[in-house]
Amino acid sequence: MCSNLENRKIKVLLGIDEKYSRDKIANCFKFRDNYEVEIFNRENCQNSTENYDFYWLEYEDLDFENLVKTKDKILLNSFCIRKGLIRKAQIAFNLKKYLAKTNSQLANYLPETYVFELDYIDYLDEALNDCFEVEKALEKNLTKETNEPTKKFILKSSMTNKGAEILIFDTKKQLEDYFMKRINQSEDETLDLREWVIQAYLDKPLKLQVYQNRKFHLRVYVVAVGNLKVYVYEDILALFSLEEYKNQEKLDDFNNNFDLKCHITNTCVQLDDLNLDKNSEDYMKKEKDCVKRFWNLKFDEKDEVNNQTIKNSIFSQIKICVGEIFNCLHHEPTMFQPLENAFELYGFDFLIDENLNCFFLEANAFPDFKQTGDYLNDLIDCLFYQTIAIASDEFFNIPKACQPNKMCLVYDKKIDRKF
Repeated sequence: MCSNLENRKIKVLLGIDEKYSRDKIANCFKFRDNYEVEIFNRENCQNSTENYDFYWLEYEDLDFENLVKTKDKILLNSFCIRKGLIRKAQIAFNLKKYLAKTNSQLANYLPETYVFELDYIDYLDEALNDCFEVEKALEKNLTKETNEPTKKFILKSSMTNKGAEILIFDTKKQLEDYFMKRINQSEDETLDLREWVIQAYLDKPLKLQVYQNRKFHLRVYVVAVGNLKVYVYEDILALFSLEEYKNQEKLDDFNNNFDLKCHITNTCVQLDDLNLDKNSEDYMKKEKDCVKRFWNLKFDEKDEVNNQTIKNSIFSQIKICVGEIFNCLHHEPTMFQPLENAFELYGFDFLIDENLNCFFLEANAFPDFKQTGDYLNDLIDCLFYQTIAIASDEFFNIPKACQPNKMCLVYDKKIDRKF
């Protein structure tokens, strides 16, 4: 905790590239008498550790080598080492190791997941041998009758987001064709992305009739502070597909005959190809149809008590899962290393199945806050304001301007390490 400010203003250097988030963060500081904000200019900035008390910048602009040494004076908005959380292959590996050693509830919230590494297409068979459960399931799919459902999988690149580099498949040929297409496009025998995860595709997602039986996932904002407290932000987003969900028994010629937009619920996938002016009324209407408040959803249209009970149960599952994930990673310092003078905001994605079970999909650093849409601005305003309250105010020993009543503490444990 910093105690050397001597009643002067806390100087904040704010440099988030995305204007939506930058403006909202800056506006939150306007209501705080203790802070003085300067906007970061990447070309002209002289951001030495002597100039500012608080750096809220893009990850690549943070001078970790120097700033980490000032752990009792300067606050950062990101941890340096967190690949074990935000890279899909690394978190899959860590969680699998954790579950092998502990009897954790976390097992209830994870889809069947495998790390898949491939450098050359010629080694596809060997790579699949390392995921023999997937290989056997794909072989069994070939023996299924026409109307018999196959076991489906989803391939995700370890480092991409926004619904990019995704394949849903149920045969080895589809997987091979996907990689061959990548190679042909790059005119190189090697693959530019070499690390993926393969997950069992959850083909029975919860669909709500009141929302036209469209698939959705939950975007949960998580704040990790210091070394280490973790909070789940209560206001959760539900991100919907614009099209009714259609389950296909088999995925023959999937990419040609089936619309992935009913399966992939990221707002960028849903909205970016509409070719609409983002300031137009039509776009805003579509945006509003994609993004809704979780606590306003109608899981039971006829019984409000049961409707609330369902939402409370889902939220409880999310909190347990997030806490367990950080308990796993906190003991993996080469993969995840929380710093005493840092905090970070993450976007966690969850899917709910027809039995109202939650499944953790992935965690994103520096999430796209503008996907919330204009009509839910208050949700992000409150998120940033309460993040400052629990992270910055405590670090600089400032009486909190508000009680962070939408931040739910799910993990609280410090590990003393020498950096």
